[in-house]
Amino acid sequence: MSSNILEGELHKQGEKGLIKSYKKRNFCLRDDGFLRYYDGTTEKGAIDMTLVNEVRTEDEDGVDFELVTEGRVFHLRANTNEDMKYWLRGVDDYLHPKSATDKLLTKAKKGAKSAAKKTKEAAAKAKTEVEAGAVKASRTVQYGEALSDEEVAARERQKAKEKAKKEKEKAKREKEKEKIKAQEQKERERHEAEKEKLKAKKAKLK
Repeated sequence: MSSNILEGELHKQGEKGLIKSYKKRNFCLRDDGFLRYYDGTTEKGAIDMTLVNEVRTEDEDGVDFELVTEGRVFHLRANTNEDMKYWLRGVDDYLHPKSATDKLLTKAKKGAKSAAKKTKEAAAKAKTEVEAGAVKASRTVQYGEALSDEEVAARERQKAKEKAKKEKEKAKREKEKEKIKAQEQKERERHEAEKEKLKAKKAKLK
């Protein structure tokens, strides 16, 4: 008794008529070498897989694909892209069966790839933890305690505010100094003018 290898719903394009429409059929590939298709429970036909020399699609992201034989091209349409890929992989594996060694190698490659990915993720995680630890240690040295990003931001804002205040006060003091300096210069000039007047007055009396 044959068993099913692939099965599912596809839309098959008819070969008769000027307008070739697609009709929904239930497909089943069995290990007897035939891909049968049904309308409900009624078998409507079968494709001899020994005659199929290629399975192809023009759009890897689409839903249409073809089974190519020497005498005919069967145009099929899946419901989704995932369904199409299921049939493409399944038919290709059936037409080009891998040896036990190939399967083991493929499995080993997948396992190695998965292990490498996990190792990379673990290394990235460890790096993040180390960097986080370094930041925490640096903040402990700088602030005397381990602070969160929000707390650090708040302290930095406070420091910036205090710095701006000090700079404002410094500018104010400098302005006051300039003002006092200007007043002193004015007073000296007034004093010198008084001296010159007095000197001129004495010269006149002589």
